[in-house]
This record gives sequence, C-alpha cells and structure tokens, in this order.
Amino acid sequence: MSLEKSYHRVPFFREVLSIVQQVFSKEKKMISEICIKSVTTVLAYWDIQTLIIKFSFTHQNQQMKGQDRIIDIYKKENSDIYYNLIGGLNLYDREKFFSNGISLKLIQAHKTNYKQFIDVHIANLSIFNILMFNLKE
Repeated sequence: MSLEKSYHRVPFFREVLSIVQQVFSKEKKMISEICIKSVTTVLAYWDIQTLIIKFSFTHQNQQMKGQDRIIDIYKKENSDIYYNLIGGLNLYDREKFFSNGISLKLIQAHKTNYKQFIDVHIANLSIFNILMFNLKE
C-alpha cells in the first residue's frame, strides 16, 4: 500500500510527502545515509539547527560493536554523557559506561496523543505519522 493511498486525506500530507521523498531519494544507498538524511530533513522541517556528525568511519573502530564502539567514540570525543531511549536498557551495561567515565542516561519518550482519523488513538506510530497529523509547532 502506498503512502499516497493511505495518507492522502491527512492534514499535512503534502508537506510530509516532500520529506519522505527527500529521505528516500535514489542517491542514498546505505542505511546509515538514509538514517542521517531522515534526521537532518526532519530537523530542517522543524527549523532546528544543530550539528550532526557521522562517526561511521572517522574513529577507525569498525571492528568494535555495540557499547564498546560507543564508549570508544565517546572517549575519543571527550564526551561524558550518553543518552539513549529506554529500549537500550537491555543493550548497555551502566557500570561499564561508568568505569569509562561516561554516564549512561536512559530516557523515556513522552506519550503524545493527537487526533487521527479513527476514534481510538494508536500510540507509537512513526515520526512521519505524527508529522502528517500535527502542525510544525
């Protein structure tokens, strides 16, 4: 089922369709490129200016995985707080971060209810769904 068929009556469909088209343009081949493009495009839509740094190849630690790679990057960047959504609770060892001088902060996303086309709100849908039903504010 296409986005146009599913969402064509949604209040901000045209604006968000433009975001989706930018994110999934044909020149992006790697998932990391698509992820970065999705973040930067949504930030631009919201008029948020922030620096996005790609660490995929800059620290020569591709052989490392998971929290070890994160800790390595944070130490090289002299960063001392790592934020992750609460879903990372089972992925990371808080003590290992602490012993490397890094505080691990797990955050819970706020539940947001907004008007959808159905009477019962369906929670935890995609960012694109949220954008299509809500003003930029």
